[in-house]
Amino acid sequence: MKKNKNPTRVNSIEVVKFRGLEDVTINFGKRITAICGKNGTSKSTILGILAQVFSFREDVSVEPSVKLTDYKTLTGRGFKSEFSEHFRISEKHDKAGDMQVKLSIYDGYTGVTPSNLELRAYNSSDRSKIRTIVRGNTTVEGKNESRNMTHPVIFLSLKRLLPIPSRDKYLVTESDFYNENKSEIAGMYGDLTGKRKSTIITGTSGTINSMVMHSDNYDHESVSVGEDNIGQIVQALFSFRNLKKEYSSYKGGLLLIDEADAGLFPAAQEILISKLEKECKNLDLQVVFTTHSPTLIEALHKKEQEDREGNYKVIYLTDSHGKLEAKEDYTWVKINADLHTKSLILGNKLALPLVNVYFEDKQAYQLYSSIVRKRKITAITKTMKNISLGCDKYIDLMLCKVPEFSEKSVIVLDGDVAKNIKEKNKSVLKGKNLVLLPTHLAPDQLLFEFLYNLPANDGFWTDNPYEFKKPVFERIAGDIINRLQIFVDGEIDLLDYLKEDNPQGKARLREIFKAFSTNEEIENLISGPIKYNPYAVWAKKNADEASKFIDNITKALRFVLINGHYVSTSQVDSYLDEN
Repeated sequence: MKKNKNPTRVNSIEVVKFRGLEDVTINFGKRITAICGKNGTSKSTILGILAQVFSFREDVSVEPSVKLTDYKTLTGRGFKSEFSEHFRISEKHDKAGDMQVKLSIYDGYTGVTPSNLELRAYNSSDRSKIRTIVRGNTTVEGKNESRNMTHPVIFLSLKRLLPIPSRDKYLVTESDFYNENKSEIAGMYGDLTGKRKSTIITGTSGTINSMVMHSDNYDHESVSVGEDNIGQIVQALFSFRNLKKEYSSYKGGLLLIDEADAGLFPAAQEILISKLEKECKNLDLQVVFTTHSPTLIEALHKKEQEDREGNYKVIYLTDSHGKLEAKEDYTWVKINADLHTKSLILGNKLALPLVNVYFEDKQAYQLYSSIVRKRKITAITKTMKNISLGCDKYIDLMLCKVPEFSEKSVIVLDGDVAKNIKEKNKSVLKGKNLVLLPTHLAPDQLLFEFLYNLPANDGFWTDNPYEFKKPVFERIAGDIINRLQIFVDGEIDLLDYLKEDNPQGKARLREIFKAFSTNEEIENLISGPIKYNPYAVWAKKNADEASKFIDNITKALRFVLINGHYVSTSQVDSYLDEN
């Protein structure tokens, strides 16, 4: 038979019936598939079905056949997952004929995809409970068709959160492979745990097979459950590496992980996806995992949206409409809402996730909220008005690509940032989630310039009920006027005066402006009726600039919703265009 170079791949399964699943079809990614859903939606059952289809005992595609049971994982086990690891069979409720699963699997040994491959349950003469049997394996002509497909499988159940000292049985194991590949193992383990000073590798077997890294300061019994779970994943990946090295007819492998997020902090979960992606490419692996984690779901959903070759899939199992269904086209918004049992309806419109909006300070928020009053924006934003990190800190976070500040939120900085930013940081101005406030002035400076230039007979001064007249403003702003020596009756361009200021031996000008904008009488105006809010009055009198700012906020929101929250483009555009 001509040697085939392509790896074995699970294309899809159709569960005709088995327990809570009925007429459910699941298509798998070539590399990574996430099965997610609420508790009780048969996520783990899918993994169990996949595990039962394969064995790694014998390659019958060649003559004479080749024994495969001598190939072991780094735990010393075969590349096979036993039925008892996935299913508890009930003599009373699980009957012959209650399981029928149709499978589409490409066989890397022969290049054949059997057309009638099935997994069924049958009675057995030598046992009281049913047994599962694969039928229709026609990959090798003339061979028994009632046999498992040949493929190495590792199944990990990370939901069994059992620290090493609490296990009924465990043994320390040694392996030459650990020592020979110590640096690479330490690198992957360190990336996932964040601990790079761990230099000692200890394998454990017994109740749970694992591998952990530690230092001279603490031993393998002291590692956390999360570190232990990471150890299981790393051990599995290196088991496949070793198999590829030792087995000349290697056709890839299948790694099944139940509750992949168990014990892993969010940053480790994001790195895990990256590591799995790399190993899938290098080792022709296919990984299928279950999860509840928004971090894992988001990360893989984003890859699925960007990929055009079917390498990644997010399958969402839901019974929200009655019968259990497998959804492939669910947006992250729908998944998130269904997981938390929340409605997606806002009025009579489809809701979107709330997007955080950050500001430099209170004055920036005041100017923003005085301009941005359209419900289409306020309904889907959460203004973080009590968080003031300052311009430099926001820039650092954006340059470091921290997701919250580079793609998941809108950052609003003062208008003077464009002229004051350091040359080395100017690239941040290209950030599509960054919006600068109107004009080239900070909000308190804009407020001063606007009120200074507003004629004394303007309705703002004459009609407000606070008796806030032009002379009252000039009294409050006296320190600024004297400092900058602004002694003209007509309009001014504040930037000209700021350029001429000599700060030598004087109080910081920014502090003087801050004192002006936080004056109690000014604050009363800003927090009072909108028609007397000086920021809102500025926006009304400068409608073009205000409108441009709103457009920029809308563009930033669109970018964040699509790229940071993975909402479909059509859904975002529909919402923003209709409102």
